Order: sequence, then structure tokens, then C-alpha cells
Amino acid sequence: HLNDGLISHYFTLESVFKGLREICKSLFDIDLIERPMGQSERWDEGAEMEGCAPIKKIEFFHSKDGLLGTVYLDLGKRLGKFPHAAHYTIRC
Repeated sequence: HLNDGLISHYFTLESVFKGLREICKSLFDIDLIERPMGQSERWDEGAEMEGCAPIKKIEFFHSKDGLLGTVYLDLGKRLGKFPHAAHYTIRC
């Protein structure tokens, strides 16, 4: 049984994301680029005032094929947010 408290400081969001960037680049030649979110893209208004982690907008970019897609990471807890893991696909 793993103790979350003991290992969590080794696996911060930033360190895991850095590792994911390196893997995507070395295996697939895909860059993960964090972009600012437009005001019309936001659904977490007031979250930063509550001390919640902001949503991250990540674009997946291939050197030959260009923009592959965008992922929004909404990993912080906040009042009114669905409490469990969720995945929603949106195609435009």
C-alpha cells in the first residue's frame, strides 16, 4: 500500500507534466504548449479567489502536422465541481 503523503512531493503536477512533455517530444515529436485561456473559454470563474488551481489549456503540436488538438486540464477542487474523474470530448 502506497502512502500518498510520502510520495506526493515527488509527483507534483509540474514534475509530472514536465515528464509527459519530454515523453511526447521524444517518442512522437509532439510539443505540449501551454496557452492562455480566452475569457469565453473559462468555466472556473472565481476559482483562483477560492485558492483553487487554475485550468490549464494545453495544445498538442506536431512539427509536420501542426496543431493536433487541445486539452483542458481542470485538476483543482472547487465548490460545485463534479467530485470524481471525468472526460468529455468536444469536437468543433
